[in-house]
Amino acid sequence: MPKQYLVHNDRLAGYRNSEGVLFVRNQRANNNRTVFYCDEYAIFWTDIADVGDFDKSYGFERGIDSLVPVMWEEVESTDLRGSVDCILERGMSPLAPSRRIEVPRDAWNDKVRE
Repeated sequence: MPKQYLVHNDRLAGYRNSEGVLFVRNQRANNNRTVFYCDEYAIFWTDIADVGDFDKSYGFERGIDSLVPVMWEEVESTDLRGSVDCILERGMSPLAPSRRIEVPRDAWNDKVRE
């Protein structure tokens, strides 16, 4: 079954040739809080305002398989909900293609009001 990740398209994602940063949790570190992971560079940021600033990033050696996707229900009542730009669906195999699900900003707002 594919995993779904909430994605933030930061201003430097194109520079990194990145799909954007993924909202994830590392259950062994960072007090199980949400971090923002760039799979292409295997780095993460702890604050969404710092995403794209390499001086404020942290290396991550274990890879995305050790990270848990953050679910919409975890961010819908926080300030982070406005930073979700799309959903990325990835197959379980590293060779499986990814699929971006673009979600209009209005749909996020409607979901929050429900």
